[in-house]
Amino acid sequence: MVFEKHIEGTPPSYIQGLCSIPTQVPKLIAELIIKCWNSHPTERPASEEIYDTICMWNNDILNDKQTKFVEQMTKADESLEKVLASNLSHPKVYSEEIYTSRRFDFLSQSITDNKL
Repeated sequence: MVFEKHIEGTPPSYIQGLCSIPTQVPKLIAELIIKCWNSHPTERPASEEIYDTICMWNNDILNDKQTKFVEQMTKADESLEKVLASNLSHPKVYSEEIYTSRRFDFLSQSITDNKL
């Protein structure tokens, strides 16, 4: 999630100490993430269950199966492509930033602050 927010150029947001899940994340993946975040460890999925689920999703994609997961992933990919295209065509410009090196005059600052 944090990486995706980095790609989008927006900072991650947190709800109750957890990263919020971006709306374009496929619902089935979001549901798995939420299960993994459950505050009760006994209610979290076992690693084997997570592995089996991800393998099933991967096989659906590799075998071009028309499943709910593949449909959600296709929509998410299209959404991400639009975001990336938008960010590339409209890069953020920070007009207040200084992009060249400059000398800091610490000595004169210390003298004016009477810190010498």
